Amino acid sequence: MSELAVSLPCECGGQCEVHSADAGTQVKCSCGQSLTVPSLGKLRQLAGRDAYVTNPAEAIRKKTLSGIHPAGDRCIVCGSNDPQQFKCVAECESSVLREAAQTANSFTKTLMWFGTILLMPRLLLLFFLRGRQDLDEEPTILGHDVIVEFQLPVCAHCTNSGHNPLRMRAAKQLMKRVEIYQQLLDYYPRLTLKVSAPE
Repeated sequence: MSELAVSLPCECGGQCEVHSADAGTQVKCSCGQSLTVPSLGKLRQLAGRDAYVTNPAEAIRKKTLSGIHPAGDRCIVCGSNDPQQFKCVAECESSVLREAAQTANSFTKTLMWFGTILLMPRLLLLFFLRGRQDLDEEPTILGHDVIVEFQLPVCAHCTNSGHNPLRMRAAKQLMKRVEIYQQLLDYYPRLTLKVSAPE
């Protein structure tokens, strides 16, 4: 979504532009007066946005749950009143599972071997404990899954004349015709898309 910018009025009659990073802080007007910047939620409302929706995936989900199709009910190519609704599932981000170490790595094993032969018992104990720490490590989930579902309304004529949403490249081009879907592509440029034919 576009960067948040809000103009706050100052007692001097001027305006002071603030951004989301300024939320909850003090900023100085060009006249030198300090202004208190509202919370991020309040700033978002002043900018005409939802107070709690911070990215396009959330915005699409919220509209869909409210029964609103962000792309509307007309063909997004020609405006026909009789489009087919292609169901899209966009995987914007996915979590990664980092497996716990099952054994000490080869470098640690080598150091332990040399420690056994050449080094003092205290050093050997240190390497042994380090190896045990690797063994006790739990798997870790990195990141989180962001998946959003939406519909692309495209009529049969447009589908047959080169705008077939079942092809990923065509589907992404069609998404650019709907502002909130374009924002989704900008926010998550590596998203993968699965499109199902209308039932």
